[in-house]
Amino acid sequence: MTKILPTEGESAEIGQRAVAAFHAQKPDGWRPSDLSGDADAGYDSFVQVVAHAQYMEAFHAQFKGSTVSAYSADKSFVRVVPTARYVLLPLANLLTGYSVKAMERKIERGDWQEGKVWRRAPDGHRD
Repeated sequence: MTKILPTEGESAEIGQRAVAAFHAQKPDGWRPSDLSGDADAGYDSFVQVVAHAQYMEAFHAQFKGSTVSAYSADKSFVRVVPTARYVLLPLANLLTGYSVKAMERKIERGDWQEGKVWRRAPDGHRD
């Protein structure tokens, strides 16, 4: 008797490649926990950030694989679009590559204008 097993579509295959790419290229200090289920397309993960042996931040990440990459103008990196509207400076460091100190300097010098580039948290702090 021949067993009939389910098939895998192209989108599922692309998604699996995206998951493998994420794990291969994530920063060493990220500790992802898979939250994906059967009801949603894409990959859901809760990511804890560890720096200098200390848990620092945590965030929810959701991404989907694609066969078309959105490269930067000089083709040096693939564009990542975060869904969070606002993040604190330590997480912004991980997303942008700017150090917290560099971002603080840009804010203090006025290179980044409050309300246009950055906003204070509801309790008034920015870090």
